[in-house]
Amino acid sequence: MKLLTTVHGRILFKLLIICSFFLASCSKDIEADPIAIAKATIVGAANNPTIWRLTEVKVDGSLESNLSFVSSIGANTYMITFYQGGSFKDSDGVVGKWDVPNPQTLSTSYINLISGVEVIQSYIIEESNGSILKLKYTYQGKVIQLTYVTTGK
Repeated sequence: MKLLTTVHGRILFKLLIICSFFLASCSKDIEADPIAIAKATIVGAANNPTIWRLTEVKVDGSLESNLSFVSSIGANTYMITFYQGGSFKDSDGVVGKWDVPNPQTLSTSYINLISGVEVIQSYIIEESNGSILKLKYTYQGKVIQLTYVTTGK
């Protein structure tokens, strides 16, 4: 009987090793989707989206004080919120759609309130985390850099 238990134990041990090998070889590492991460960073929580307040504008590397081309109400009060469903709204009353086609790009589209023309804009995401959003784009041959911070909700 002891011989049977020893043989039986060896067989079970070998089966356990073989099964472990197959399970280990079949497991896959789940990689995080960089686009989903970029979107989540911009939106924040679905039920409490992040409100971004514009704090700094640079034109060709120089700090800009005239912000009339960015907002009709000025930088200190200009805010934008990106919602999980792909829409956004800013403090000027502009509503539109947004997307992140790749982890380094934010694209927006909206109807200009004055001209009624659709505006499509792509931004390079220079930095994005839970407290800061830095975007860059080119406008009329000039490089515009926008820095937003969270409002603290």
